[in-house]
Amino acid sequence: MQRIRAVDAFAIFAWVIMFWLIAGYRGSPDLEATWIAAAFFAAGDHGNVYPPAGPVFTMTPPEAWLPLLDAPGEAREMFPYIYPPLWAALIAEVLPYAPFSSAEPVATALNALLLVAIPVLAWRAARSPIPLAIWLMVAGAAMITTHVGFIAIKQNQPQILVSFLIVLAIERSRADAPVAAGAALACAAASKGYPALFALLWLASGNWRALLAFSGFGGALAAASLALAGWPLHAAFLAQLKSISATLLYTPISYNLNGVAIAFVDSSTFQFIESARAAASTETSGWHVAQKPAAWIFATSAGTVLTFAALALAYRRASLAARHAVLWPLAVGAMALLAPLTWSYHYLPLFAFLPVLLTAFGLRRGAILLIALLLPLQATILPLYVDAQFVKNPTQFLGSLAMAGLVLAFLTAHLAPRPWPASAPKPQPA
Repeated sequence: MQRIRAVDAFAIFAWVIMFWLIAGYRGSPDLEATWIAAAFFAAGDHGNVYPPAGPVFTMTPPEAWLPLLDAPGEAREMFPYIYPPLWAALIAEVLPYAPFSSAEPVATALNALLLVAIPVLAWRAARSPIPLAIWLMVAGAAMITTHVGFIAIKQNQPQILVSFLIVLAIERSRADAPVAAGAALACAAASKGYPALFALLWLASGNWRALLAFSGFGGALAAASLALAGWPLHAAFLAQLKSISATLLYTPISYNLNGVAIAFVDSSTFQFIESARAAASTETSGWHVAQKPAAWIFATSAGTVLTFAALALAYRRASLAARHAVLWPLAVGAMALLAPLTWSYHYLPLFAFLPVLLTAFGLRRGAILLIALLLPLQATILPLYVDAQFVKNPTQFLGSLAMAGLVLAFLTAHLAPRPWPASAPKPQPA
């Protein structure tokens, strides 16, 4: 069992306070979308919980939401609700007691705690020889100096909780607490869906207790969602997912393989979408979207299946240390790269494990690798090339390449025989 020393406890406290101070109160549009959706759900207006599904996902809310924006010149941003109906239904029950104005500062404090807890759990899962205070310095600095952590805490992103639950599942799995691990992953999947794919790693390794716990808790949450919200609302949610899968999003902080490919797509195929904030004020802001060709959708879906099949095979053969220090973050990063819609903060679990690379490659080479890959993402560096013309969206392009580089670094760490043995540990005699 790794012990947290006094210096580590002080580091945890300092990072929580820093994240909380950085957060401020500048609006939480994704989080607020849950409260707005809950208000329409509570009023029985289920048709305005989700925006109308179209051939592409425009990232705009239902028109019925727009009057809720502030007066011109003071408008906040507004995004649609794209989570399962369960959470809108549950928040609808507490709306009279927890309006968003009261919930937001609480969420800010909790997110500051969770954002620090994520690398702490990663440290415990990796069983790293690196002291926790140093681990936090590396992971915390990587998060907060890039859009991975900065945007997450500034906007009170619900993805912080999802990332915490994913890393909690990894840590509980390493601690031989399969029921807690399965429950944590089920809660993450009930919020975002994609974490369900990670259960394939337990299937490959024969971790039946974690898999059964995941299935049991996940099934109970799905049943509760259907009971509270009904099937039509779930059909509307699935239609949103279908639109997202068919959409190319051209925006500075969407980092995935699509972000690399977009640089080579004809700009005339993209449609400019004005943000709700711009529509309610004199600003000009928004993003570009285009519909993916059917072959593109098939290729990315097939790539995801093949990638997770390879990861499952590697997980089955790997040692306990390699599974939890390298293959789990590798799986999280690969999923984010292959997903149809990925934001910078979807890489929070991967960033929580970045100090592993200092062990895998050695301190000097690992530090050089991290500096080289994280440098293009630094908030102080971004303004230097944001308007460059070598590609149509350099921040998205270089950010996507940097994330791909980090994923490849974890893959290399797994393939290197020095830190982690290639085969699973043999059972010890009783």
